[in-house]
Amino acid sequence: MEETKLNVWNIEEQLLQSRIIKIDGEINTAMAQRVTSYLDVLANDDPNAVIKLEICSGGGSVLDGFAIVDKIREIPNPVVAFNTGLCASMATIISSVCDYAYGSENAQFMIHELASGVEGKFRVLKNSVEFDEKLNKRLFAILSRKTGKTEEELMNIATYDFWMNSEEALAFGLIDAIRKPVKKNTKVLDDFIKELDKE
Repeated sequence: MEETKLNVWNIEEQLLQSRIIKIDGEINTAMAQRVTSYLDVLANDDPNAVIKLEICSGGGSVLDGFAIVDKIREIPNPVVAFNTGLCASMATIISSVCDYAYGSENAQFMIHELASGVEGKFRVLKNSVEFDEKLNKRLFAILSRKTGKTEEELMNIATYDFWMNSEEALAFGLIDAIRKPVKKNTKVLDDFIKELDKE
């Protein structure tokens, strides 16, 4: 078998060498620590080079997501989001603060109001609701800056889960472009098929 430069045990290291950070799965403390650390590493490596965030996530913790949001804003590098599959809830917010955002042809996007599972004594409940209202307003302020729509418009739209495909997200202002499939090397494919046919 022909030797390659691939090392399956160092996938993240190879991605970092290509200046790619993946945000996949639930956004939580562990993910936020990993992503913000990688953003720092790549910013220190070259503060002028683009950093690519590949996002496929259904969202998660708002506060952990804000750690990633703040780090993206803090570093000098342009950050470009490549959204594939699912980009929902807090993942959509992270994509929205990037300097440019792509959606793949089959990506799905979702925005909604902050979900809260607050329960307990009245005073605790009241304080928690007030805190959640402030967080919710901050989320919609970010979406407002990205889409050009007012916070009130967005709140009315996103009372329930509001889903968009890439074409709709582009028209909505949530992404800046749709990434088209790359052209395949048909000669390589033809050669491969010929070799298979010989067997």
